[in-house]
Amino acid sequence: MNLFLNDIVVNEYSDAFIFVNENHSYCYDNNKNFIKESNDSCNLFNGVCQPPNIQNEDIYFNVKVIPFISHFHTGVHAYSGIYSILFNYITKLKPNDEYKIVIYEGTQTGILEILYSFFNEDKIILLKQNTVYKFLEIKLIPNSLHSFLENHIISEEISKLIMEKIKIKNNNIYPKKIAIIKTYESSVTSTMGSIDKKTAIDYCNTNGFKLIEPSEVGEVLLANYINNCEEIIFSWGTTFMKNFIYLSEKATNAEVLIFGEPFKYEYSIAIKRDIIVKTYKNCVFKYKVDKF
Repeated sequence: MNLFLNDIVVNEYSDAFIFVNENHSYCYDNNKNFIKESNDSCNLFNGVCQPPNIQNEDIYFNVKVIPFISHFHTGVHAYSGIYSILFNYITKLKPNDEYKIVIYEGTQTGILEILYSFFNEDKIILLKQNTVYKFLEIKLIPNSLHSFLENHIISEEISKLIMEKIKIKNNNIYPKKIAIIKTYESSVTSTMGSIDKKTAIDYCNTNGFKLIEPSEVGEVLLANYINNCEEIIFSWGTTFMKNFIYLSEKATNAEVLIFGEPFKYEYSIAIKRDIIVKTYKNCVFKYKVDKF
């Protein structure tokens, strides 16, 4: 099972609709027929596919748009999905002023930060939940990547595109050894796989790592920290799965800490599917279960 698409087909739909509901998103043609390619669960992986029926539009925009909307709006699948749309938009469609970009306003802040690095605010339309939007035309770029683990080559190409846009040249602020460890005090929606913050701090201080809290630095600076490090510690989960792509050729060693039964199960499945990251660019990965 490979949850990525090597080739995508981009279609255009006149007088088409977008509806975001219960953290999922759907597009419809001018007859209000659901467009399967607009939803990852229906098109990319075997998930639940129950698009709601829509009535007349709540808001009409007399513009042509490209949706940067994934089935997921937070977490690693949101990053991989929306980043893949961004990558295909930049490399295959060639950006122009004819189309605006539409994004769900509840999309994870880090993703929005990256997208605003690529597009001016006047090019972006933010969509609200539980609202039917009608547009003059929708150009639909299907999500082609469920997770960065599914295809490391595509992930590396996505990373190159993003880092070329957001790279901050300030070598004085970037430690060679950093850690991004999920603790109970981290600003995340789930504590699954977390450890005590004091334990993380003590370990980092003893071993010369700078502990980075993503919510305190923002996505652009976080990516630059990772891109400039030589050694790194991740927590398994979104902390690892969305961030390893930012590593550059400078990095040589990475450790991934796996705590908790759900994450140990995920790790075992990744091994069975042979999608685990063993090396990435020049970096060698080691995985530690229930230990530093």
